[in-house]
Amino acid sequence: TVPFLGDRLGFLRGQLVVISDLFADIDGTRVQLGPSPFTAIPLLDGSIGLVDRRQPSLRVLNSGGTLSQRTPLTAPELKQFQTSDFELSVIDAATIDDHLLVAAAPYNPLEGARILRFSSRGQLKESLRVAMPEVPELAGSASGRMSVSRIATVGTRLFLASTTPSALRVVYCDLK
Repeated sequence: TVPFLGDRLGFLRGQLVVISDLFADIDGTRVQLGPSPFTAIPLLDGSIGLVDRRQPSLRVLNSGGTLSQRTPLTAPELKQFQTSDFELSVIDAATIDDHLLVAAAPYNPLEGARILRFSSRGQLKESLRVAMPEVPELAGSASGRMSVSRIATVGTRLFLASTTPSALRVVYCDLK
């Protein structure tokens, strides 16, 4: 469940938006979101983007509770899974300016994290690889490198976070 406060997203000041796995609640009005897991992200226009992690697509939830049609996110690196599958195509998502960033699955630590940049209309603009550092606690594993479980942005800086049994680790890179 992800709570958003209205004055941070362009919703009405003080309007509470709570997003769970299957629905969004906007000041008591429930909006069905569907059975697929998704990542909720704030968009520049004040709405909330919902990135489907199994069937890569973007839907937009506005302050009136209207949910847009799916905008497919297509890239050679993204696989489409059925809603009954357990595999995910998207690890996490974030925004930078008016672009959507997606961390694609499956993650290969030897090749680095695959970050895809899409336009607000779902067009692939760029595909990046981010090399991940070695982690002492993982020295005995196949790669010994940090994995990616979350991404976030501040300005043009992309943060990639990972949890290991003993720590939360964060690395960053600057995007242009």
